Amino acid sequence: MMTVLTWFRRLVVSFGIGGISYLLMLGIMVLSVVFDREFEPVITFAFNTGRLLTNWLDSLVSGTYWDRWRSIICANA
Repeated sequence: MMTVLTWFRRLVVSFGIGGISYLLMLGIMVLSVVFDREFEPVITFAFNTGRLLTNWLDSLVSGTYWDRWRSIICANA
């Protein structure tokens, strides 16, 4: 019984985080269409920050760019 409640709680939290992320993305998209010139710096900042964050997380997980190529080449050899 406890396991079912734990998984249910995790599912609710996941949908909550995903829903909030989706609403933020949708809000930024609507603002970018309505206020194109005024919100351009905000959207550019959000895009660049997101790209830096994902690049940083990717480097933690999979190493450097050349490490990935080396693993692909060694796996195919």
